[in-house]
Amino acid sequence: MMEIPQRLMMQSFVYGMLKILGVSWLDLYTVIVTGFIWCLCIVIQTILFKEKFDDDMIYDILASMVFSLGIGYVYQKTGLIIISMIAHFCERVLSCVIFSKKA
Repeated sequence: MMEIPQRLMMQSFVYGMLKILGVSWLDLYTVIVTGFIWCLCIVIQTILFKEKFDDDMIYDILASMVFSLGIGYVYQKTGLIIISMIAHFCERVLSCVIFSKKA
């Protein structure tokens, strides 16, 4: 469940850095950069833990990017982390249901 505070801190940090740099379309670029950082962290974690980098990992990264862009946009526009928390909870429930049906 560390994803929520990570999102809060990372996206706020990226926003602050881009604002200092005077980036136009600040909200849009904040969401995109945060999404790329999020996915890069998944890749780095995969390498560090010497896990298999296969099609499933690619799908996981793509799904994480889509989710990150969506929830990042919502958080950027509303400033309400509770919406991110609810969305993350729903995503976890859906994932558990899908994976339990596969098993």
